[in-house]
Order: sequence, then structure tokens, then C-alpha cells
Amino acid sequence: MISRREKGAPELLRISLRAGNEKALPVFSSEMLARGFLRSGDLGPEWSVRESHNGELASLLLGPYTDVMWVLPNPLPEPLAAEDALLNLLDRGRFVSLLLNRGRG
Repeated sequence: MISRREKGAPELLRISLRAGNEKALPVFSSEMLARGFLRSGDLGPEWSVRESHNGELASLLLGPYTDVMWVLPNPLPEPLAAEDALLNLLDRGRFVSLLLNRGRG
């Protein structure tokens, strides 16, 4: 994930989707991909890559980030091609289910 510290609690980066004012949480399968995304955007020095494990990410999405309706795995570091990004979107519930069931038979 990409986050910054806001008054003690981490704020997770969310990106706007083309349709309306909905936002998606970008998540990355590797630190390298997250760093590439972070470098390509002009987000400012307060943003950094933050490693998270499945349980922690699920807890964030079920707790303080219940307003996040969409998750975008491994977005491209270039300005997002809206149509390509929308093809990869996962709704929050499906993503949390995948996180919690990973590693189970």
C-alpha cells in the first residue's frame, strides 16, 4: 500500500475513478511495483510504501476504511488508462474474502 501519517494513524492512498466521486484503494503485490507507482505520481514526500499482510489489510477495509468500495490491484505507474483500470477493479467485499481465504485448502 501507499500511505502517509496523519495525526498518528496512517492514511491510505486512494485514487479517483472516472465515474463519479468513487475512489479505489491501490494495492500492490510487491514493494517494487508500489515504489514505481509512487515515483511516477507527483504525490509529495509525505507518501511512502507500507507493507501490509492479509489480516491487517482486511482489518483496515472492514474497520476504518469501510468507505472504500473498490480495490485496484497493481495499477500501472503511468497515468491510469481508465478503461484498463476499471477492468481490474475488485469490490471491497470480494477482495476481503480473497484475503481471508488465501492459504486455505
